[in-house]
Amino acid sequence: MPPTNPLEVQEIGDLVATYLEGKDLASCVCVSKSWQNTFLPHRWRFVRLELMKGEFPVHFGPNRVDIYHHRYLVQDLSLIGETDGVHAYQYPNLRRLEIYMLHYKRLEKYDSMDLTEGTPLLVELELTAVETAPGFWETLSKHRHLRNLKLRGITVEADDTPGFWETGMNLVSLRTSELYFNEGSRPRNMIFDRLRELSMTGFDLELDAWQLDLVLQSPLDSLEWEITDLIGISILARNGEWPPIKRLHLDCDAEDTDWAFMLNGGGNGLGNIVDLRTHGCRFDMEASRALSIHFSTLVKVELMNYGMNGYPPLDVLCFCPRLEVLKVLDVLADDIAERGPWACQQLRELTIYFRFYSLDQDLEQLVFERLSTLSQLEQLTIGYPFPERTCLRERFEFQLDYGLGQLATLQQLTHLCFNTERNQVCCPEIGMNDVRWMVDNWKKLKSVKGRLNSDKEVGGQLVSVFESHGIAVTQ
Repeated sequence: MPPTNPLEVQEIGDLVATYLEGKDLASCVCVSKSWQNTFLPHRWRFVRLELMKGEFPVHFGPNRVDIYHHRYLVQDLSLIGETDGVHAYQYPNLRRLEIYMLHYKRLEKYDSMDLTEGTPLLVELELTAVETAPGFWETLSKHRHLRNLKLRGITVEADDTPGFWETGMNLVSLRTSELYFNEGSRPRNMIFDRLRELSMTGFDLELDAWQLDLVLQSPLDSLEWEITDLIGISILARNGEWPPIKRLHLDCDAEDTDWAFMLNGGGNGLGNIVDLRTHGCRFDMEASRALSIHFSTLVKVELMNYGMNGYPPLDVLCFCPRLEVLKVLDVLADDIAERGPWACQQLRELTIYFRFYSLDQDLEQLVFERLSTLSQLEQLTIGYPFPERTCLRERFEFQLDYGLGQLATLQQLTHLCFNTERNQVCCPEIGMNDVRWMVDNWKKLKSVKGRLNSDKEVGGQLVSVFESHGIAVTQ
């Protein structure tokens, strides 16, 4: 039964009437009803309960009595740790459930299955390091409203496999990290005809048939895939149609030809990728040509590949007019002189690592000239070469003497970062005049990150100037 309205309890009414009469009583009742209808639902919409036993016990969140009386109001519930049987209450209006480190064997009577049975309207479920009871996935498969499933550190037993994949038939989003199937339980040819977002990450994740089936047989818009070996995917997938993905994040050792296959839509030539991120891939000439199909639609690009030739990043800068976010490694500054102007005038966030094989100071001027065209830029991160990368110039001279003054056009700049984490010797060697120019010209600048000068005393003085103008500095 729903929670009792305190204003309808005779004893409470008698007590209120003792102190209030007539209009005052009516006003009190009106205020009480308004409080109950607005404050209570807001207070109990989201509940987080954390309980850790042991030498240093932790308890965070409401007690179980209060939870029981208000369970009809709960729509978002997070259970962390050994929460005893409190989670077994029924929450008929629950939309989102997060369970972290709950092992059913720890409990004498209740487990996570009892909870899911009492949540018929559940839309989103997140499980982390949860040991599910036998039959859990079969129970969950009956939740026809479930659309989003996020799993971390979950092992699916052989007997639970049918229930697990039946659960997936209604999903729109499936995000997994370290998802394991016991030997003999890995499925094949499972079609998720509603699945739009798929993420598969984890340690030592090797290519398996069920992963490829999910990718090829689901109408995906978004794919995030971390895998140790994706060489030869174009051969493995030749009998399947690569989906027209709009958001593609791939962290693996993929060949240039395999990248070209994926970017080319499996041969369909569909130019619709909006968000592209690569890490550790062999992204070379064939993939670069396939990437050109998507120049008109790309909004966010991260090409975090070491040893990549400079053309893919420069192609993106020169031919992607809708680009808003770009993160690239190993951009050969000398190549900029050979390319045309940058077309990405809508760029808001840029992370770029320059390498210089020329000592020509005019090259710096040209780089600053290109950067000056990005008038909408809000965040700029200048990276520096890694120690193992050989080049004649170890740093990009971010100084007025080399052309910094051209960046007066960056009136929207709020965050500036000099990333020297991997090469501490490559400080930009900024001087006092450079800092004063920045605070005078970049009125919206809020923060600066990174080492400014190799001399600690000079660096401290530069920090003081920034902070005196309300600009936070972290080093």
